[in-house]
Amino acid sequence: MSLAVSGSPRGPGLPGPPDGATHKGVLAAPDLFGGYARIAGGFRARGQADHAARALHRAVMIAPGEARLLVNQANLRLSTGVAGNPDRPLRRALCLEPALLAAIERLLLILKASGDIAGADRVAGWLIGVGSNDEAAGLIERAVLADELGEADRATRLLNQGFRATVRAGRDCVDLLGAARRIGGEGAQLSMIRRILCAMPDNRQAARELARTPDLRDLAEFDWIKSILTRLCLALPLDPVVQNSAGVAHEAFGRDEAALECHERAAILNPGFSAAIFNVGVRARYAGDFERARRWFRRALTISPRDRIFQYNLGHVLLATGGGEAGLPLYEERWWAGRGHSHRRAAPDPSFAQPPWEDAAPGPDREPLLIWGEQGIGDEIWFAGYAPRLFADYPTILECDPRLVTLFERSGLASSVVPRTDPPHAATGGAGRQIAAGSLPLLANTRSQGSATPAPRGYLVADDARAAVYRARLAAMGAGRTIGVSWRSRKPVSSQSFEAALRYWRPIFEIENAVFVNLQYDATRSEMEWMREQFGVRLACFEDLDPFNDIDGLAALMSVLDHVISIANVNVALCHGLGRSCHVALRRYQEDWRFLRDRSASCWLPDSHLYWPENLEERLAPWENVFSRIADGIGS
Repeated sequence: MSLAVSGSPRGPGLPGPPDGATHKGVLAAPDLFGGYARIAGGFRARGQADHAARALHRAVMIAPGEARLLVNQANLRLSTGVAGNPDRPLRRALCLEPALLAAIERLLLILKASGDIAGADRVAGWLIGVGSNDEAAGLIERAVLADELGEADRATRLLNQGFRATVRAGRDCVDLLGAARRIGGEGAQLSMIRRILCAMPDNRQAARELARTPDLRDLAEFDWIKSILTRLCLALPLDPVVQNSAGVAHEAFGRDEAALECHERAAILNPGFSAAIFNVGVRARYAGDFERARRWFRRALTISPRDRIFQYNLGHVLLATGGGEAGLPLYEERWWAGRGHSHRRAAPDPSFAQPPWEDAAPGPDREPLLIWGEQGIGDEIWFAGYAPRLFADYPTILECDPRLVTLFERSGLASSVVPRTDPPHAATGGAGRQIAAGSLPLLANTRSQGSATPAPRGYLVADDARAAVYRARLAAMGAGRTIGVSWRSRKPVSSQSFEAALRYWRPIFEIENAVFVNLQYDATRSEMEWMREQFGVRLACFEDLDPFNDIDGLAALMSVLDHVISIANVNVALCHGLGRSCHVALRRYQEDWRFLRDRSASCWLPDSHLYWPENLEERLAPWENVFSRIADGIGS
């Protein structure tokens, strides 16, 4: 049957049109394509794609030379999945009207999606040739396509042309910077930022991207970056975006006060700028002012309540200040916030295929639960204590750092303990569900119906035979209390590493009738000689013990010591697991929330004695008085 072009506009296969006015228009002029095109738009708006396609097909039959109808037909096929090849009407449209930009742009999109990069490159050149209103966008597009084709020189040439067109038009430079990074990496992007800021000193996008460049201090352009940031702040003093971006860059330079000033200025200029408000909170937290950080994080969440980075940071502060009930649920946002430093990955990108544990009635087959350690080795030791408390009567597989397997097996922390390997140990495949070890405190809190309970302690069992050997060797060194010491922490993220310089330890080494034992895994010979020269102390070191790799041996040694004095590192977690007392020297800002802020005791580490800097002078020299108070606590 031929298509109806007169009489009723409904014809075969079409329901009533979406609105009466359009219906009447088609009845009045059934041979005009516009009515059918409007009917097609109405059907598409109602989600009736097939009816829209038939109506549009009638419009094309009435006016086969109308190129824009063919573009509409292609768009309908692209956006709704209606049967038909979308590039065929586009090619017909371009035969009728070769300079039709809408048809060229859609054809370019189709060719890129189909993987025809060479064809897409030709069409992008056509787009520029017909006089596109956005020449810069076309050149940048061609540069990326040329790079995908492996034509590096042409890609660079086109990118340079795109830069000049961008400057002439004064257009947005985000696409230009993205293309530079894609073609030449971070170095090319930084070079492009520099060129843009030289040509357009007040360009906000370039300033923002400059601030986001990682490891700025390691770049050869450090001095230039520092000067350009100063210039940007002066040139755009009332621009909150630039001020906040400059603050981020100042952080990378280690200029904390300048960073705080920039973030606060941005927050004042735009009270609804949640990123700047959040950054003020971050600077307050790093300065050790957790109460102020909590207020700023709450302000940021008032503006952006679903931001998971904001939620995680508020949770961290709440946990560190005693708000465990509210902080533990927010701590689960660490995966989305990018703060789950772990050998394994949880949501939204899990390493294991098993579904997450749900604290409901287990299945009849009681498939084992996989518990996998996360973050650093000290965190693994601390989190692992919750496993036997929560799953005493349930089969469990505990995956951990290989250095912990022997200690965890002896301690009976799980039905089976396996080392973390890549690919994972075969035993992990036998689990029915999984849970990250860092989520166990939340599970314990949930089971206790929100009433915080002290963290498990004394769950590690040291090797009795090795402990007896160390006890005998220490007794042979003379009478007196045995005191283990550790002064440094090396983190995977170098900026988080720190140490309490040995020059501050004099009050400790002046304790009388004491045998001092080295617990520092990377202690150097020069440090030992320096302590002997300065304090007259000969630190006891056991050559057959590697404190870094032999954690089981370290636990055996620590189990026979009278006291342990350490900064915040793995030794604190080991003492906690062994149920032994530990005196912890702390700086103003500690990444670990288990050290409750400005308190001498923590529900997370009940056997530890915490020593925080107490006054302004100590904040500037955080270890100055801390070790004197530790010496008094032990008793000289």
